[in-house]
Amino acid sequence: MSEEFNETPIDFSEVLDQSSVTEETAEDKPKTKKRRTVDEQLADLEQQAKQLAEKKKKLLAQKSSDERKKRTKRLIELGGAVCKVLNEDTAEGDVMNDNDVADLIAFLKKQNERGNYFTTAMHRTPKQ
Repeated sequence: MSEEFNETPIDFSEVLDQSSVTEETAEDKPKTKKRRTVDEQLADLEQQAKQLAEKKKKLLAQKSSDERKKRTKRLIELGGAVCKVLNEDTAEGDVMNDNDVADLIAFLKKQNERGNYFTTAMHRTPKQ
């Protein structure tokens, strides 16, 4: 199959005519950003400072919350250990009362006064 091509010459003179090419004027050029004033820069810095302060406040609140959760967990585990030693089962209703807690605290303090027995058993250094 042979194809026949139309071999008419293309006239580029119109396209390349200097009169049809327009030169860029100052109005056609893209505008550059206007330089910000000192007041605008200061306002931006103040806004950034506020954002950083808010972020710091949130992070400190999160840190405090995490520490509180860790402390609560330790206290619950410690209470569970005491109940286990005393064979207390909260499901049966034979639960320690406030007097038992006060007695336990007094006992542990006396153990430490007599020779830091509790502190040593817990692998802590005695307070001076």
